[in-house]
Parts: sequence; C-alpha cells; structure tokens
Amino acid sequence: MYNNDVWKSANGENWTEIQTITDIPVNSTANWVARMHHKCVVANHGGQDYIYMVGGNTMIDEGEGRYAYKYLDDVWRTTDGINWQKVDATDYGIRSEHAMTVDSDGTLYIQGGQHGVIFEAADSSNNNPVRNYDNVWKSTDGETWIPISGSNIASTNFFGRVAHEMIFYNDKIWALPGKTNSLNHYTFTNANHYGTWTLDRNDNFEIDSRGVEIDARHSYASIVWQDKIWVLGGNTNRNGQDNDVWAGSLD
Repeated sequence: MYNNDVWKSANGENWTEIQTITDIPVNSTANWVARMHHKCVVANHGGQDYIYMVGGNTMIDEGEGRYAYKYLDDVWRTTDGINWQKVDATDYGIRSEHAMTVDSDGTLYIQGGQHGVIFEAADSSNNNPVRNYDNVWKSTDGETWIPISGSNIASTNFFGRVAHEMIFYNDKIWALPGKTNSLNHYTFTNANHYGTWTLDRNDNFEIDSRGVEIDARHSYASIVWQDKIWVLGGNTNRNGQDNDVWAGSLD
C-alpha cells in the first residue's frame, strides 16, 4: 500500500500523525497522491523555511504490470507538514529513487533516478522523458529547474545511477554510489555507478574517486554530521541488506 501520511517528532521517540492516509487523485492540486521513492529536503526561500517533496512513483488502477506504475514530476512544499502547496514547476522529468540535496544557499539539486517506459519523448531515442534527463537539475526557488552537466562526468556514464545519494559537504555537492537505470534492469557492481563526483558552486564537476571503501550499494541513507559524511545500511554487493555504518571526512 502506498501512503501519504505525515508524522512529526520533537525527540525521535514520540511521534504525532499530522496528516492521515487519504485517497488523493493522481492529478490533484489540493494535496499529493500516495507515493514511494520520493525525496524531501528543507530549504529557505524568500525568508521562509519549506519542506520540499519532489517526484516519486505511485500505482494507477487502470494499468497492469509495470504499466500500472505512475512516475511523477511534481513538486510540493509546506511550512508545517499539514498544508501543502503544489509548486508550478518546470519539467525536470518523471523520476523516482533519485538523489536530492540542498546547499547552504537554499539551492535545490536533483539527479538520476528510475523512470517508466516512455512512448513519447523530446528526442527520437525515447529513452528519457525529457532532454538532459541524466544531468543535475537545480532550482533556487523550487519552480524553475535548470539542467547542468560536465563533459568529463557525462563521458564516464557516472550520471546513470539510481537509489544513490547526493549530499552537501565541504561547500560541494557529493554524489555517492547507486545502481543503474536501464528500463528496470539493475546492477550495482558496475564501476560506472560506483564512482564519486563533486559539483561546486560554479557548476564545475570533478571526479573525486572511481570507487570508495564503503562497497557498492544502493538504497542506503546518508547524512552530514560532526563534519563527516555518514552512510548507513543499504542493499550491498554482498547480496542483501546490511546494517553497517561508515563515516568519512576531508582532512
């Protein structure tokens, strides 16, 4: 069952449900449809702190098999977790299991992710829902999304990953390992989805590493805490879910 409930806690122990599971139509502008594999971040825009929710996927009743999956390209934001506003955002491409982060200036970044079978696309290949889909897309307001790319990263296929993480650390965006997106066929041992790249505030990309000690993995959690990058758990190349914890920092 896909959910659209919202819970909050001031201490991590006691939780209060502030939005119950509700049957919302896919194209509703009043509230967001139940979903999974979406992303949330907090950003300050116009002097106001917002929780932003971007993308994900849901199921539609009229579809069968993988055609029942509905991939989303919507943007929602809230100041309290209860009242949600649908943002009139430019199209960054339907996606779920994408990476998302925000820098200290409040700029939002998304990249990669899974998308469904595309019957109509902006180019003749029909492989992606929009042009420049694999690029990093950024927005300073949640409304206007601009794709940026680096030829050195694009040539390595390092952009082609799913269920990975991006974090803002040491004044750069860092992209961590994931799995590949190839019309539902996955691998997380391919070196192209294991390398780490960075993006600075001037939109310059660099390859930081072609492999990291945390092992190939996807669907993990990452945070920045105590001036370190932390990676927790995930589905690893040891053929299953792990509960290991890794920490790394720049000297």
